Amino acid sequence: MSQRTAIAFAATLCVAVVGTAATTWYLVRGSAEDTAASADGRANLVVAQTTPATAKPVQPRTEFGARQAANAALDSYAAGNYGTFWDSWTKESQKIISRADYERLFQLCKPPAEGLRFTINRVDVEGDTARVEVTRLIATFTYTFRYENGQWRFVLPDNTRAEYQGRTVEQIAQERRASGRCAE
Repeated sequence: MSQRTAIAFAATLCVAVVGTAATTWYLVRGSAEDTAASADGRANLVVAQTTPATAKPVQPRTEFGARQAANAALDSYAAGNYGTFWDSWTKESQKIISRADYERLFQLCKPPAEGLRFTINRVDVEGDTARVEVTRLIATFTYTFRYENGQWRFVLPDNTRAEYQGRTVEQIAQERRASGRCAE
């Protein structure tokens, strides 16, 4: 077995053994000119950091990516999966109300349109911001999504942000019931 073959075999074995770790080994075999030009003729072993398996895949920073993210987020909301919907918010929006409080709000006051899906009419992307126009029943809304850490994330609208700030979940639910915004 030649020295080059032995190195390739050892590198392959390392990949098999270390492949499940957060660091993956790659055997880089350049062109014949690159190998011939190296001083000792050995293949180069390179360490590349890979993302952990638990990381979310990066969404494309495109109209298509924003549309897919908006559709998934709004479908979660429409289906009553409020925790999953909250998970799709920007980090700044999540600071306004905790996930547990947000889910509790909808236990206290179910929306009358729960179960009715949103239809996405239009998505306009400009840089890291997407404006998503949707229709639900006969009403049309425009929501903002922001590209954050490789994901399109829902931005809590200003009027909703104002409703949540400075009030308990029970107060918000009571105000919604009083204005007829609860299904019960």
